[in-house]
Amino acid sequence: MIYAVDSLAEQDRKNLLSDAIGLRPPAWVSVLDRSSQFYLASFPFVTAVCIDPMTILFPVNNAEDTAETLVLRAIAATGEFVINFPTQAAIAALNFPAMAVPIDQGNADWAAFTTRSQSIRPPRLTDVALAFECRLHQVMKMGLGPGGTSVIFGDVKSIYQQE
Repeated sequence: MIYAVDSLAEQDRKNLLSDAIGLRPPAWVSVLDRSSQFYLASFPFVTAVCIDPMTILFPVNNAEDTAETLVLRAIAATGEFVINFPTQAAIAALNFPAMAVPIDQGNADWAAFTTRSQSIRPPRLTDVALAFECRLHQVMKMGLGPGGTSVIFGDVKSIYQQE
């Protein structure tokens, strides 16, 4: 079957990309904003860009007032984030699309799932196969409206790998 991309609805485009590229479980990005508000959101498209400097990217949809856009705003403000690749057990335990809670409340919703990062402020998830602690390299805006995206490029500063 051949698809003319210009004739596809936005959801059909998303489904085709997800089917082809997003074949692994999504990564969870954890951030703290300037007031130490903790945000966690899942992103299905995460990929390596470069080895030196080690760089990873992920796109954030331009839809307004979602956990994903809160993550984008926090990254733009602080320049730090963790890309977490959770284990299958953690994916089952983290059965929510995203969350935002004040870090100073000791909220069990997030505290039980996070641990201190080595090189940046935002915590990483505890039960992960891999976690990449990143500093913002660049945000590139592509497209307009709700179908557009802000692509976040992060320079990896530390890597955690489960033994």
